[in-house]
This record gives sequence, structure tokens and C-alpha cells, in this order.
Amino acid sequence: MKKLLILLLPITIFSQENYYDTTIARLINEKINEYRIEKGLHAFIETDSLYNNINTYTNQAAKKLANGNRTIKHSKYEKHGEVCAYSPVTPNFVTKKEGYNLIRSADSIATAVLNGYKSSPGHNSLILQKPATKFITSVYIFYHGGAFQSWSIYTATNFLNPDWDLCLSYENLDNK
Repeated sequence: MKKLLILLLPITIFSQENYYDTTIARLINEKINEYRIEKGLHAFIETDSLYNNINTYTNQAAKKLANGNRTIKHSKYEKHGEVCAYSPVTPNFVTKKEGYNLIRSADSIATAVLNGYKSSPGHNSLILQKPATKFITSVYIFYHGGAFQSWSIYTATNFLNPDWDLCLSYENLDNK
């Protein structure tokens, strides 16, 4: 058994492949809520109700982007809006292994995603909407080996059907 473990060790030292990043997703949610509170709005409630569906969608969108297909459509799971972002998270033109070691911090990536949303009127209005009360974010990090040769991020944040009773209670709080 020891021989088998010793033989597998070199294979597993660098086996980084594309992956979901729950840390960045959590930070994006926190930053969206901080921004909403700064604007005098209620925070969204995180939900896992579409977790598997949204993760599948981000995975498929990332695969399209990795293969050079720039035609990305919003998921069919958006209930009250969806914001998406795509961006490199490492310098271009480095090897896959070198690039993985150069991925920016989770906080700086989440901040860049939020800043992108804030600078786009359509995205900004969606993250500042009052009716939605719940949201879910999925983040997928993938290697784009085409012309750019970099690690990239694809993320989608979905705002789910509002809980109208909760929304009304927030409206009452907002008006005081």
C-alpha cells in the first residue's frame, strides 16, 4: 500500500483543474449586501434553493468561454434578475501551473466583480432592486488555454422570486 501512495503522490501535487469557488461566491454576496446597506436598502438573504442548477449553468458557460465561444446567455433559472461576470484572474500568457499560483486573492476578485456590477447601469439596478429578497451566487474558476492563456472567472448571481410579505416589511422599515 505504501508503494501505491508514493506512486500517486507526484500525480496529485499539481492536479488543479477548473473548480467552483465558494469563498469568492460568499465574498461577492457579502459585498453586494454591504453595498445595498450603504444605499439604505435591506440585505438579501442567501438561499441554496437553486444551488445545483446555478452551478451547472456557470460550469457550462465557463466551458463555452474556455473554448472561445463568447455567446453566453443568461440562465433559464433567473427568477427576478441575474447578473453575470467574466474576467481573467491571472496575468495572460503564463503556463497553467504558473497561472494557478498567481491567482489574485479571493477578496480582490470579489471586489472587482462588484465594481464591474456597479459600473454597469443594468447590473447596478438589479443588485439595488427592492422586491427581491433572496439570492444565490455561483463562481467557477477555469483555465482559458486559447489565445489568452489565463485563469478566468465566470460568476452568476441570481435574485429569486420575492417573498412579498418580507418585502413589504422591509418597505415599511425603509420608509421610517
